[in-house]
Amino acid sequence: MSWLHNLKTSVIFCIVLILLIFQSCDIFDSNQKELAPLEGNFLFCVVSDDKNQNSLEKIKVIVSIYTEKHYPCANFSIESKVRVFGNRITISFLGIGLDPYWICLPAFGPASARHSLQILPGAYELVFDNYGLKDKYMLTLRDSSVQIRKISSQFTQPNPLCPWTLSN
Repeated sequence: MSWLHNLKTSVIFCIVLILLIFQSCDIFDSNQKELAPLEGNFLFCVVSDDKNQNSLEKIKVIVSIYTEKHYPCANFSIESKVRVFGNRITISFLGIGLDPYWICLPAFGPASARHSLQILPGAYELVFDNYGLKDKYMLTLRDSSVQIRKISSQFTQPNPLCPWTLSN
């Protein structure tokens, strides 16, 4: 009888210990993503789908953003939100984070974000918003060509190595 009592006590102790460990690791609230503050400058690249030949059809545009700073996990992301309103595209930066369902890939690299948009050819004001600090560019899309002209910039710049068309 005493060995059964010891076994029950040991099992209960182990369960309580495991629950305390997991609770301190926020495993039960894993939807929370801790965001680190934004630091340094950002490079961005805008590419378009070169298959569109009709200027009245929406084209796929991809905006890729990278930090100049390198982080200890190669899969850190720039958390951001995109809003398209009329001829203005606003990308608001929220912070740097690691998805709670992913594990850290231990290699130094930049944090990144990638946004896919379906928009009509034309001229757009591209705004990067870093908590009220705004960089502005004029983005012009014609068929498969992309042109970017700086209006004002303090923390972003176009990546000079960017391929300006997307080939599939």
